[in-house]
Amino acid sequence: NSINISLSDANLFDEIKNELKKQDFKENEISLLLNQVDDLEQSMGKESFSTKYTRFIQSLGEHVAVISPFLPALSQGLIG
Repeated sequence: NSINISLSDANLFDEIKNELKKQDFKENEISLLLNQVDDLEQSMGKESFSTKYTRFIQSLGEHVAVISPFLPALSQGLIG
């Protein structure tokens, strides 16, 4: 039972934000992460995407598994 999500999915970033909101993050952590998801969305197709992607993954740290279903779609933005 796998989830196939594409970077081109209009709801990708909303789905990531919804998943993050379900987790037990501190207020300042969730605020930072949600802002970073917005930054990712705004930088899609631009050179800055890879920097913002790296920053987002680093901010997640040990919580990266929370967004693991979305990583293949996000990593599509690193190609090209």
